[in-house]
Amino acid sequence: AERARVIVAGFGRFGQVVARIVSARGASVTLIDGSPKQIRLARSFGDNVYFGDAKRLDVLEAAGAGEADILFLCINDRYGAIDTVSKIKERFPHLKVFAETYDRFSEVEMRKLGADYVVRQTLESAIELASQGLRAMGEADAVDDVVAEFRRHDGELLARETEYGAMQGAQTLRDAYSLEGENPSHLEDDREENPGAAPDLKG
Repeated sequence: AERARVIVAGFGRFGQVVARIVSARGASVTLIDGSPKQIRLARSFGDNVYFGDAKRLDVLEAAGAGEADILFLCINDRYGAIDTVSKIKERFPHLKVFAETYDRFSEVEMRKLGADYVVRQTLESAIELASQGLRAMGEADAVDDVVAEFRRHDGELLARETEYGAMQGAQTLRDAYSLEGENPSHLEDDREENPGAAPDLKG
C-alpha cells in the first residue's frame, strides 16, 4: 500500500463511516479488511481495500504503520482487538490508536494497554436514540444536561474501573455517592456474560 497518514483496520459498518469522514477532510487513508467478500463489496462501490488480518504486525507493517499518524482499529473481534492494541503500542509506540470495542470491559482493557481513544460500538447511537426520545417526550430543554451528566458519571466509572478493576472500581463509585445497599434502575447486571462482574452503566 502507498504510505498514508491514516490506516483504517476493519472496513465493516463502523470502519466505513470512520474512513469516509476522515477522507472527506482530504487525509490519505489505507483501508484493510480480512473478509474477501467485504472487500469485493467495497470495491464495487469504488473503495480500494487491501486484504489482510489487522491483528498481524507484518500486515500492519506492510500497510505503513511505521509511518502513519493514526490507526483506527475497527475489527469485529472483541479479544483479538485488545491483543492488537498491546502489540501495536509495543511495535509502533508513536502510532495513535483510536479503537472501537464491544463493551466497557474491553474498553477498560484497551485503555490500560495504551489506546489513545476508545469508544463502545453502541454507546453514541444509544445516547442519540435516548436524546431524540426525550425530545419527542417534550424534554428538549433537559436533554443536554442529562446527556452531560450521563457522560460525566460514565467517564468517572471508567476511570475507576481502569484504576481498580471492574468490581472494586464500581464499588468505589457507589461509596463516593453513598449508594451502598441500593440497586439503581440505571445500572445493569452484566454478570451472565461476565461472572463476578459489577453492575454496569447502560451502553
